[in-house]
Order: sequence, then C-alpha cells, then structure tokens
Amino acid sequence: MKKRLFLAIPLSESLLDRLGNALLEGVQGVRRTEKQNLHVTVYFFGDVEESKIAEMSGKIKEVVAATPPFALEFKRIKYAPPNRPPRMIWADFNENNAYNKLVQAIYANTKAYLNPKSAQETDREPHPHITLARLKSPAIAKNLKLEPIPPEAMTALKCQLFVSELTPQGPLYTVINEYRFA
Repeated sequence: MKKRLFLAIPLSESLLDRLGNALLEGVQGVRRTEKQNLHVTVYFFGDVEESKIAEMSGKIKEVVAATPPFALEFKRIKYAPPNRPPRMIWADFNENNAYNKLVQAIYANTKAYLNPKSAQETDREPHPHITLARLKSPAIAKNLKLEPIPPEAMTALKCQLFVSELTPQGPLYTVINEYRFA
C-alpha cells in the first residue's frame, strides 16, 4: 500500500494568522486553502510504499538534524505559476540558499524511495511559497484584487512529514513525523 507524502515547514503563528486572515472567502471560482493546511512545502514525495516510510523518515531526520535553523522572508501575495496564466494565488518568499540546499539534500537522500511518476519535479530551482488558493479559471484573476500584506520574516525551526489524503471536500493532511533543525 502507498501513502501520498510531503515534507513541509510549518508557519510561525504570526504569519499563519496574517495569511489565514487574508484568504478570499466566498469568491466564486476560488478554492482557498484552509488555514490549518498552510505550510511551505520542502519536497513533495508523492506515492511512497508504506514499507519504505520508516527508513525514508530516518534519512529525512539525518538531513534536517544537520541543517541549522534559517530565516524565511515572506515577500508578497501574487498570482502563480510564474510566466503562465494564473491558476493559483501564492504567498511568495524571497529566494533562500538554505532552503534550496535543504530541498536538494532531501531529494538526494530520499530519491531511492520515490516513485518518479508521482514525486516532485527536480529540474527547476526550488522556490519557497505557499499556495493560498486555486483558481477555477485564469480569467477569474482579472476581477480579483489581491490585498498587499507587509513582508515578514520567520525562522524555520522544524519540518513535518505529512500524509495527504485527497477527498471530495479537499485534502486532509496528517503529520506523521516531526524533525527539528540542528
């Protein structure tokens, strides 16, 4: 049996409150991310064999334990993906070398456990962001006004390994392990 997994950095309470309160409610054609599901994804593993999860988790722990805490700086709210018609609304963060090194180390140390058909693409530079909402159509963006939120820095202190279960009501995320930075 397989489980759909991803590794994420939880938000500071301050940033979680600010971004959670900025979410669009009741706007036709916009499916917002529930506040409790907001996070910065480090790596989307996709479907992983249940029998491999404990060993893979050990590899994640090694990488995270060797990584010092680092700052992530929220920059702005924007439409995404970049250079394409808008399908999402992101909380965008400044580029971050520590985050990029973490993503690359996680991939390098867990790729033996991954199913290439469902895992995150590795051919593009990692970029820290949060998906705040998904748009039913790019045309919806023309009628929305994204309210600016002042920048804010937070310290990444830990990562969490999640199981993601897709349901008709939306995804259900369950933390199955937690790892603290050095």
